[in-house]
Amino acid sequence: GDDTFYTLAFLSYAQRLRPDLDLHDRGGLVYRNPYGADFMTLPKALKEQRRLQVESILAGSGLLYYSTLRDSILPGYSLRLAGLLRKPEKEGSAVSASGLWDIYAERWEPELLNHHYRDRALVAFYPLMRAEALSGREDFSAALLEFKRAWRLGPDVLWMKPTLSFSLAMLGFKAAQKQNWAAVEEIYLFGLSATPGVVDHELGLGVAYEQTGRAAEAEKAYRRALALDPSSAQAYYDLGSLCWRQSRWAESADYFQKASALKPADAQWVQLALQARERARLKK
Repeated sequence: GDDTFYTLAFLSYAQRLRPDLDLHDRGGLVYRNPYGADFMTLPKALKEQRRLQVESILAGSGLLYYSTLRDSILPGYSLRLAGLLRKPEKEGSAVSASGLWDIYAERWEPELLNHHYRDRALVAFYPLMRAEALSGREDFSAALLEFKRAWRLGPDVLWMKPTLSFSLAMLGFKAAQKQNWAAVEEIYLFGLSATPGVVDHELGLGVAYEQTGRAAEAEKAYRRALALDPSSAQAYYDLGSLCWRQSRWAESADYFQKASALKPADAQWVQLALQARERARLKK
């Protein structure tokens, strides 16, 4: 936003630092437009298409860096921390998580933070990016502390909720892959308190409960997810799996059947529904 533009313009043009850098903004308004002379006349969809064409070429050369919170800004690429910026790397390549955010000195006053939105929007960015670096190193507890700190500093910041919700979902997923169920539970509980109504957080919490032997709590979490999104195939699948483990065959079959109806491409879910239905028949 404006704060980034002003800072970069001052460092580059007033202080003459890093004259080798070529600065651009995706709107093509502030810095030199890299997208072609006709860019400003294009409709919105064609503008985005032009952006992706130009940025893909730059990313392929290894010369492109972003200052952004949008992880999906360039299809086919993941963003890794590179100093205070983010560098696109081809998806599937080894993406390291390093940066300067964990040593960056913050300077702010509580009074200014309380009275000025822009101060909150800027200061909260630093712990958020430290959390991203810690998440990349799979330091789940430390990352969560920084996410909580970012939330405390700027709960009303416009970019906070969507960014925090996505980042916590990714952190919880990484913790689940490591089977760190205590961390998964803590991450998604905080996610639901800060950004309530997120289906993936309820589902992730349900998995943590189920993996730690709390089936009743898991079922409640899955049902809350279903109440938030009645079209969630994953919620039906998770309920089907839970009922399967409890030998509740008829219920399991119903849930698997609903999951497969919402996601017909997954043939395994159809087979699970049939098997559960047969077990329910045999049980009678």
